Amino acid sequence: MTAIRDSSTALLKKVQRSIAQYTEKDQAYCESVVSTLVDSGQELGISGARVWHVEGEYAVLKYQLGGSKPLDPNFAISIGYKPVQDVIQNGVSIMKPGDPGYDSTLEERLGVGSFVAAKISDDYFVSIDIGDLVRAELILSFLSATLTTTMAKRRSTSLTKFARDQQMLLMPKKPYSLQASFDFAFYSIPAAEAGGDFLKFSPKDDGLDDEATLAIGDASGHGIEAAHTAALVYFGLDLVKNINLRSAIRDLNSTLRSCTTTDSFVTLADLAVHANGEIQYVNAGQPWPLIAHRWGVEKLTNGGPFIGGKDLFPINPRYQLGSARMEPGDVLLLFTDGLSDLAKDEKTVLGDKLEDIVAEHVSKSPQEIVDAILKEALAWNGDTKIFEDDITFAALKMK
Repeated sequence: MTAIRDSSTALLKKVQRSIAQYTEKDQAYCESVVSTLVDSGQELGISGARVWHVEGEYAVLKYQLGGSKPLDPNFAISIGYKPVQDVIQNGVSIMKPGDPGYDSTLEERLGVGSFVAAKISDDYFVSIDIGDLVRAELILSFLSATLTTTMAKRRSTSLTKFARDQQMLLMPKKPYSLQASFDFAFYSIPAAEAGGDFLKFSPKDDGLDDEATLAIGDASGHGIEAAHTAALVYFGLDLVKNINLRSAIRDLNSTLRSCTTTDSFVTLADLAVHANGEIQYVNAGQPWPLIAHRWGVEKLTNGGPFIGGKDLFPINPRYQLGSARMEPGDVLLLFTDGLSDLAKDEKTVLGDKLEDIVAEHVSKSPQEIVDAILKEALAWNGDTKIFEDDITFAALKMK
């Protein structure tokens, strides 16, 4: 039995390698599985194999190889046939003469003594010709586990890519607002697994370029759920940008609580920036934005707890409105905790140095400031852009 298990393991590794270039939606993927089973499975007693595609009420033959009895192209079996039902519902099926639901006449037409099959994708399954049912059971269990894991990994990768792509849509698009009064630059990179950072820079709807909303946020968690939560708030900001900030944050908190089924929450700094340098803001759990003045660095600390979170905070928390003023040459720095929590060792995080970095580079352009911060972040992260958390930060400089 050990030799059979070792041979089965070697066979399934070959199957994994053979399907690496295909997706499970491709017939070539299925044909590759069959070819590998027949070509490399002879020592296990596999003499032939067929690929079947589920189409409506029938499983239709698409490909056959090896010593299997030749069948007419598009030979079809009803999905009501018990062995076919089992493979569709359970992923594997082994049925021999005398088993309930076994049709000897049909199996004779197929040229096999037993029905042995495994599901290899959502719509395809493979049947194999093998006389030893003990070996068949072992091979099918290995095959089903291997292909299930492969498909799960592919789907996870696909979903993660989708989440990353969606997240990058939640970033500013040029041209930026308030161009006559400010210069602006930002940097954002998702974590190895997609997360929920977003950054929004949008003008008011009064047709004048004298005020804009600048918001940065971070949805809890990673992947699809975080991207979805971030999108809810990102687009929700458009609906509340023409009302006062405290009401806007309260409305977003209420909306997020009603639109999510988990304790998902979002940290958010929402700022109304005026062309004359005046700023009103509410900080809902975000790392404190910084303004580098000629006289020093100011932290924007007014606000309240993060939004959402269902049972984590009272339904209607209170938010405090803050204000600040920028003068020509001042720099506003916004960032998510992926940047500020980046750790060099157990006692030191990059957030402790951000005030010094922005103060040191305050005379430079926003892009040069962003580049300097990124250089420092990479140095702290071993010179790699693969971070444990999303990193997003932005610099706004008054002309």
